[in-house]
Amino acid sequence: MNILVLGNGFDLALGLPTKYTDFLEFVNVIEELCPNEYLTERCINNAYSYAFSGMSEKKYDAFVNQLGWAFHSSNHPCIAIQDMYDCIHENAWINYFQRRISENQISGENWIDLEKEIKNVVQILDRVSYDIRYLGDIMDTWARTMNRTPLDIDGILHDFEHNRYSITLSRETYIMFKSKLRGDFERFVCALQIYFDFFVGLSKLVDGRQLPSPLKALHFDNVLSFNYTPYWNKLNKGQIDEQQICFVHGKLSYCNEKNDHKLADIIQNSDVIIGFDEYLDNNKKNEQLEFVYYRKYFQRIAKGTGSEYLSWLSAYQYDEPTQRYSDETIAREAARYPNHVYIFGHSMDPTDKDIFKDIFLREPNDTKVTIYYHDEEAHERIITNLIAIIGQDRLIEKTHKRGFETADIEIVPQFDFLS
Repeated sequence: MNILVLGNGFDLALGLPTKYTDFLEFVNVIEELCPNEYLTERCINNAYSYAFSGMSEKKYDAFVNQLGWAFHSSNHPCIAIQDMYDCIHENAWINYFQRRISENQISGENWIDLEKEIKNVVQILDRVSYDIRYLGDIMDTWARTMNRTPLDIDGILHDFEHNRYSITLSRETYIMFKSKLRGDFERFVCALQIYFDFFVGLSKLVDGRQLPSPLKALHFDNVLSFNYTPYWNKLNKGQIDEQQICFVHGKLSYCNEKNDHKLADIIQNSDVIIGFDEYLDNNKKNEQLEFVYYRKYFQRIAKGTGSEYLSWLSAYQYDEPTQRYSDETIAREAARYPNHVYIFGHSMDPTDKDIFKDIFLREPNDTKVTIYYHDEEAHERIITNLIAIIGQDRLIEKTHKRGFETADIEIVPQFDFLS
């Protein structure tokens, strides 16, 4: 069984504006647009011009043309703009991310870098939560900042990091603060869904594109996607049934909503997942659960997303592979590895280690893994992340070639990235 694993690098290879920086730049435009009660097609197109001024002319034209199509074909595209504005306006998380970027405090431009910021926030909150539970009311700046609009998370966390507490924080205020964070986080996630599904998803940026060369020559039985977007199936012309694609981080659904929808319902029913891996040790991870919502594994359980891949890995057939392959070497390898997992566009960051461990550490050892990288920096990052996921001894063992046999894990360059 051939299984394809996709990360955001696949969407980026198609020229799509799916970096978190693209999203946050567009957020700025929506903030500028929405005070205008008389939005017109020209007004919106000007916003796109400002938001994506760094795009190539071809990509920008395709994006703007598609917005014009959306403006005329939907009852009112301003509904999507208003929904997004309601999600991002005075949103504590959005403001925190924007401030961190303006101060050059976020080192990378991948989604994992933004998820690390979420993790840093929750780690500090976990520590403060411990103080509240065991030390009673503590001295800090939360009570003061609760009256600010928008909530200054960055300033609060800065004070906590330096142990500067000046005003008593009651448990009631703490509960209000925690509720505000949770509500704003859910609005932030909904804004992501609207951006990817409506503003990017309705574009024609993938028109005329083809699959990257390494993937064109292969047939895949199943696809495990860490992306929210459905572009694999579009480019593959629906050759894989929807049931054979597992969106482990959730699937976009905003464009399926009716025009008279309630935004609160969309926020509540979204199955888009963004968060981080577990960082607490075995003694604490089952006890300190106050902020467990921000863990990816919790969200996957709560939202019921993607675990189908587990059944794929155990559903192979050992039935005489030599009958399926004319080449004896390929047939022999197929017999040794009934499963072959190809990973494209994923940095192998440990944030998703619970999923990758299911792939790399399967017993019996019946799964071969091929990981594609696009440059030497990505190559080294993948190796480093694999060490963090399975350990250096296991990685050395699995990347070691035995005689004429190939290694269990191969990390190979992806030439001819886009055609």
